[in-house]
Amino acid sequence: MPRATFTLKSIVFVDRKRGQDTFDGLREATNRNARVEVSPMPGPKKTIRAGLAAVSSGGKVIVKTGGYNEDIRIAGHDVTVRI
Repeated sequence: MPRATFTLKSIVFVDRKRGQDTFDGLREATNRNARVEVSPMPGPKKTIRAGLAAVSSGGKVIVKTGGYNEDIRIAGHDVTVRI
């Protein structure tokens, strides 16, 4: 099985209802019925923390509105978080 490579992105999408932290974060939404054999699967991250971990310095984390029950620290990150 091929290994997934981790690449930082300039824009990462987060959606707590439709996302998964194993998704790449490059798309705002994903078609869960699609049979895609790529890793990581295209789609939004589930948590803001995973979005922050995946975004490159100077990038943006775009968060879908909703309740996110997580502790995050944005200080020290050169990113923009937009809801």
